[in-house]
Amino acid sequence: MTYQTNSTAPACVATLAPSVNARQAIVTKYLPYTNHRSSRVKAKAAAGSVTLKWDHAFNVEKNHARAAMELARRLGWRGDWVAGGLVGSGYVFVGREEPAFTVTEG
Repeated sequence: MTYQTNSTAPACVATLAPSVNARQAIVTKYLPYTNHRSSRVKAKAAAGSVTLKWDHAFNVEKNHARAAMELARRLGWRGDWVAGGLVGSGYVFVGREEPAFTVTEG
């Protein structure tokens, strides 16, 4: 199935894949320090969650990726992952195997 955009954005064509195999996403969030705990980063998915101490040797993106990677490791999830920023705060990580759709210039 192919769609053509009708907006002021550059022309593009979007094609849906024949089937979509949805996987669980990992969402990460920064947890600021409190009177009792240091700064942390939490990674969660429907299957579970993990909270790690913030590592000041890494930048923001690497701290979030580190938490997502640890959760994936604990859950036994393998493969390549891609990251995207969330509006507000945090990141989302999804496994990259088969595309759900493809967007090309039209």
